[in-house]
Amino acid sequence: MTIVGRNFGMHPQPPTLRVMFGAHECTNVAWQNNSTITCVSPAGLPGTTSVQLSFATASVAKQDAWIWSDCRNVSFSDRTSHTTWNSYCAPNLCNYRSSDGQIMSFEFDQVTFNTPLQEASIVLSIALDDHYTQDASSYSLDAALNGYTLLEGRTLGDVPHGAPPHNAFNNFVDVKLPIDQVSLVRSVNVNRVDVTLHIPPQDFVVVKAASLIVCS
Repeated sequence: MTIVGRNFGMHPQPPTLRVMFGAHECTNVAWQNNSTITCVSPAGLPGTTSVQLSFATASVAKQDAWIWSDCRNVSFSDRTSHTTWNSYCAPNLCNYRSSDGQIMSFEFDQVTFNTPLQEASIVLSIALDDHYTQDASSYSLDAALNGYTLLEGRTLGDVPHGAPPHNAFNNFVDVKLPIDQVSLVRSVNVNRVDVTLHIPPQDFVVVKAASLIVCS
């Protein structure tokens, strides 16, 4: 853990320096500088707790500063692939073709998880076309989960253009779309994600697969 604040002193602190996560003590506490202290966080039951720093003659605490979580990821996949250019199709890719502005749909069957659900996200495997002179940030997407908008205008500046040796794209990257409202995810049910891509004229995007990742 790195704890950032101020007035931690201008010299290494004596052994009296302690860091507490609620009733649990941090180990390997080390003064770094006037604004930084590091330590190894203790184990604890899931929940929110305070963090307290104690010096020889003073102490300071921040409430609700740390959350213990024991959630575990479970992934559900839809391996159908899409392209936004009707003329493009490579082997094992683009089961469906969707023009610019049309909806690409992915479905995740038999989604089950323990409640309460703590975190969830959509991960899309994406590559852009091979038009390397085109600025990747001019590509963007909207996404909805079970009919509710997740995000709009998420730019794809972090996605590389395709490198198609033998006309096959091979440099797909995963784009993570957080689901802030985890209540949108249905348990013991089908979950549908609709993706709309916005691309420059004459360019295209290939989405190879999608995953729904839940942590409970």
